[in-house]
Amino acid sequence: MYMEIQNDESIQDASGYKVNIDQFVASQAFSFFVAGVETTASAVDYTLLELANNKHILQKVHKEIDGIFHENKELNYNNVKSMKYLDMVLSEALRKYPPIGSMQRMATEDAILPSNLKVNKGIYVIIPIYALHMDAKYFEEPDKFDPERFSSDNINKIKKYTYLPFSEGNRICIGAKYARLHMKIMLAVLLREFTLKSCMYRVTTFEPNLFTLSNSSVQYELIPRHKRV
Repeated sequence: MYMEIQNDESIQDASGYKVNIDQFVASQAFSFFVAGVETTASAVDYTLLELANNKHILQKVHKEIDGIFHENKELNYNNVKSMKYLDMVLSEALRKYPPIGSMQRMATEDAILPSNLKVNKGIYVIIPIYALHMDAKYFEEPDKFDPERFSSDNINKIKKYTYLPFSEGNRICIGAKYARLHMKIMLAVLLREFTLKSCMYRVTTFEPNLFTLSNSSVQYELIPRHKRV
């Protein structure tokens, strides 16, 4: 995209705001870096917390990871992608602790939503991602950490636009696939060498933050694995 527009002096968005091409590219690169670091670290942190709280789930994750490393000396795209249960665990962690708790979009023109609600141009619409993920209408026992929600048998039962860790539609996160791959690699490498001490720490509040769903007091303890494949 940059190669296609680099001969232009500026770029204009839907609101008519113009920005220098080089400034645009630099700002996008900065946004990708920030969005990909804090959100990824937060998601991995909460995943490890829930594994420490759910020993039977942790054991299944260890079994899958050990099986992959037993058959392959190194991780690659295909064997990381084949970790189906780890993917389910990560998906459930992203449901219970979405990296972005809410997002907002400004209507660039008058519109009528499928619910017949009129939205006037210039109005900001807030999408409460965390509230949707924790709504019992869409996810039974939302406080329960249950990766089986995302099994091949159950995932299609999730109502569209109620699960939005990376947004959805035309404005879905451009780095969603990369982020999931990145987080699975981090968890696989870490949990090959370490396990987690059982704990019963529960996140009950989040810190005021306009960007991520954060809680700096998350507690869990990593323990070296004495025996591994």
